[in-house]
Amino acid sequence: MPTHPDLPFEQAKNKEYLEKLERKLARNPLQAVARNVIWIDQVDHQIKVAGYHHPLLGRVGCDDAAEEDLRDFYIGSRYIDDGEVLVYSWAAPIARLFFQPDSEGSEGVVLRRTFSHKNTEVSDLDDEWAKEGAPSPFVRRELSIPAPAPRPSTRRRTPAQTPNPTPPPLRPTPVPTTPQANSPETPEPARPDTETVRVRRAEDISIGMRAKQAVLKRLTAPRQERLMSVLALLQPDQHALTSWPADQDLVVQGHPGTGKTVVAAYRAAYLVNPALYDDGGVFASRADRPLRVLVVGPTTGYVNHVRGLIEPLAPAKQVKVTSITEFLIETTGMKGTWSGGLAGAYDDVDQRAAELVHRAGAALRHAENRHQVQLPSTALRSGARKPKQANRDPIKALYELLRSNGTTSRPLSTDPGEIQWMKRLPSFESATQRRLLPLLAHCKLAAAPVSDAERFDHIIVDEAQDISPIEWNVLLEFLRRGGRWTLVGDMNQRRSDVTYGSWRQIAEHLDFQGIEGFDPQVMSRGYRSTGAILKFADRLLPAKERGNQTVQDDGEPVQGRRITRAAELTSAAVETAAQLAHKHATGSTAIITVTPHELIGELGRKGWRRPGTSQQHWTKGDLTLRLHVPESARGLEFDAVVVIEPGAFPANLGRTGPLYTSLTRANKELAVVWHRDLPDPLRRALRS
Repeated sequence: MPTHPDLPFEQAKNKEYLEKLERKLARNPLQAVARNVIWIDQVDHQIKVAGYHHPLLGRVGCDDAAEEDLRDFYIGSRYIDDGEVLVYSWAAPIARLFFQPDSEGSEGVVLRRTFSHKNTEVSDLDDEWAKEGAPSPFVRRELSIPAPAPRPSTRRRTPAQTPNPTPPPLRPTPVPTTPQANSPETPEPARPDTETVRVRRAEDISIGMRAKQAVLKRLTAPRQERLMSVLALLQPDQHALTSWPADQDLVVQGHPGTGKTVVAAYRAAYLVNPALYDDGGVFASRADRPLRVLVVGPTTGYVNHVRGLIEPLAPAKQVKVTSITEFLIETTGMKGTWSGGLAGAYDDVDQRAAELVHRAGAALRHAENRHQVQLPSTALRSGARKPKQANRDPIKALYELLRSNGTTSRPLSTDPGEIQWMKRLPSFESATQRRLLPLLAHCKLAAAPVSDAERFDHIIVDEAQDISPIEWNVLLEFLRRGGRWTLVGDMNQRRSDVTYGSWRQIAEHLDFQGIEGFDPQVMSRGYRSTGAILKFADRLLPAKERGNQTVQDDGEPVQGRRITRAAELTSAAVETAAQLAHKHATGSTAIITVTPHELIGELGRKGWRRPGTSQQHWTKGDLTLRLHVPESARGLEFDAVVVIEPGAFPANLGRTGPLYTSLTRANKELAVVWHRDLPDPLRRALRS
């Protein structure tokens, strides 16, 4: 395909933009400027230390009827206007002209140009004409001279000083709940297009997409271990969810591959973007106190997976990314191995368990005040114990009091069922089990409450359908008063019976505002997996929830391989995976199984080796394989996946969440290898 003639110019412009961002870091942060300017410069510096500045995303050209500053401008990570280059932040309201073609105020747009990237360089561009046959709004600046002409004025402007750079609001909206926003001198900031969030099922699922060709090119690229930036390719519904009003709770339901994780990651970056804290921004009144955002994912692999999206846009000081297990372990302060999974007795993770822990904490404090018992944590304050042991002392005291149902004179409960549950709890020394981790975290919080400095203004949870009631209670302890939630997930991928079965139940637990009219936002356009893979996995869903659509409607058919002898299953699986790894040598291939120990030996016998201590990473020459159990594969994606013995995957309440999730980790090719009976829906799918 021939190179676009404007590519060299745009590459030079991107380089110029990045150099100017770099020079901003040279400004002395101690000079007498507004506090928000100092913070914004610190944001730039922290982002640079974390990795790199994000390159330009694209360009918008409008007709001559538009205001001067709307006729030709770029979209980037930060606002810059020095008379030579005009770049608006991707988080500013004006960015809707780029991301949401149908938003109000976009009638004058002639051309949208979307950039593709290789690291920080612009590697390609894709033009979308909003007005076919109209003259290029870029011609007068690009083709007449080799470099952009100087603008009439070199005066630096802020968005608030620019004459009407913001398109008109989409619809009447309430004023944001910040003191600055309520001031009569402050214009009401425009809100995102929340009317077009839902993607209606259409005969052509690509209807409503922007930069379609650039998206398709990106989807065919090999998958790497970490997600690389797709900010320039955000679709209208994804951008609307990412820029959802910051003072509202948000729940997003979407089937695999719709971009839920992308929305979660960029939502975090959006909430701390300096554009929201500039004059006229929704958080202008707290420019020196930017939000602290917590992003909670399902696994440690997920954390590494999404860092490539967040690091170029948000400072680590303002956005913390962790997994739910890591967060609970950090809360307890107890190091070690936590065996098993979340599944167990419902009482272990019920909200009632958290209430009993709080009762135990109150009883222990009452006893201490009456000098009946001394809290072990006092030893830590006096320095009499080693820190490692001291971390466990207050947890152990509360946990053992819970096991004994309080004291004879002050029982925690008189309910027979609760008493029996507390009696069945293992000793503290045997309690380092994953299912009891949130209970122990609550014991720690009851003994040492969270300080305000440790709390967050906004908590984003990915794979939120898998958070148990008691884990929601732990997270609630870390949310500041008036804080908000963003939850993304898929109830069809729910993995355990001990978690909530609907988004409304979660919203009620978290006491969402406006619960009466609560309705999750639905994403239905798929991107990641091919149509063949989604149609195969769809058979596991209830009939009314099938029919998930993807822009990759074609693709290789799903491979089904039945092994007649059980002893040959692992060998056949490794052989199939090796063939796919060779075919996708520049990408990624994974094996997902519920019995990884059987595969580890077979991989070794076949000449595969681990380059480190991880049992998930295997190499053979130039080839690479990943070995996962269903739990560790959550939130990840691969070019090709081999799922072994689907009939052995656990089910919950008639759903097959772990199997459904594992099948949909594949982007391009999926193979199923089995010896035991194959689930009937999948057998019928292979026959058809």
